Amino acid sequence: MSNGIVRFTANVLAGLFGFTSGVIRNARTFHPDGRTFQGTVQSVNPTDPSLALAAKQLEGRVLMRIGMGVMKKGMPAWLANHIPDAPSIAVRFCSTSIRGELTVERREDDLDLLCTAGGDRLSKLIWNLATGGKKYGLDQFDYFHNFYYADVPYKIDDDKLEGWIRLAADVATSQPTPNGSRDAKSREQGLTSAAADHAIIRVEIQRVGNKQAPFVPIAEIRFDKEIQLDQEALHFYPFAARGFNPHGVYTELRKRVYPASVRKRAPTKAERDARENESIVKRLVRYFRK
Repeated sequence: MSNGIVRFTANVLAGLFGFTSGVIRNARTFHPDGRTFQGTVQSVNPTDPSLALAAKQLEGRVLMRIGMGVMKKGMPAWLANHIPDAPSIAVRFCSTSIRGELTVERREDDLDLLCTAGGDRLSKLIWNLATGGKKYGLDQFDYFHNFYYADVPYKIDDDKLEGWIRLAADVATSQPTPNGSRDAKSREQGLTSAAADHAIIRVEIQRVGNKQAPFVPIAEIRFDKEIQLDQEALHFYPFAARGFNPHGVYTELRKRVYPASVRKRAPTKAERDARENESIVKRLVRYFRK
């Protein structure tokens, strides 16, 4: 795809996402909100030198936002339980210089990774949700019964290795949803229990070029505790940092679309709450003024 087409597509999508976020949703277009957790990352010492280096670059503290891809928190239960949706995990691998509680502030060397269940490519995820959300192992009602894919390839170790990244729950450290229930409430209860039990999520990489190649575990994220943050002030930017370099058309589109969406959304929870009961006319006036 030529640079001109990429720029044109990005501008169209930026306008669409900004309108959806600021006028229609009063939240992110996708991954509107979730719950936030603090965790710790350790390498599992993979034998491949490039993977071992990548794992070391991830070690330290992480901030995780875990939630659904489409539904906002507080939506009616009957709707949340019947609209096809995909769990998502956003991870910020934080600077080693951070001390004390994690905050919404992003530092220059923080690596943000966005992963969604329901398909190892964006096209598969969209098709999955459009046709009922039953494909590719998607489990809408259990955060720990899914694989989460980054959807873009990453180059690591000075471009010596190119790979696809996914997150996978360690089933030995997490429990199924309470009483085998299949609804949004039980899904959240399961997440609460797993975090309290310090469940583990593996970071895995598959080399680009062979779809049959295994996903190799390189590091483990261990839940420390749930924390409360203003999610309207928390923005993830999934671009190059800490030796991980995402690339491709989707990454180039993100560089233009994400900032546009952020500018049109409420900057704080208090502002989002205030806008929740505004008329569509008032939201439109604000949208066109910015």
